[in-house]
Amino acid sequence: MGLAQRAGKIISGEEMVVKAIQDQKVKLVFLAHDAAPNLTKKIQDKSHYYQVEVITVFSTLE
Repeated sequence: MGLAQRAGKIISGEEMVVKAIQDQKVKLVFLAHDAAPNLTKKIQDKSHYYQVEVITVFSTLE
C-alpha cells in the first residue's frame, strides 16, 4: 500500500471514497474492521451497487 500511496492511487476519507465509488474510479475498497457501523454499511452498500470489491481488514490505527 505504501507504493500505491506514493503513486497517488489511494483515496481516503468517507466522502471522497463514496464519490470515487459513484464515479467508478475505484476497483477495490479497503475498510477498517473497526470502522463505525453506519460508515461500514454506507461503503458496503455503495460498493455492492457499483460492483466494487470491499476488503475489511486492518484497524483504524493501521
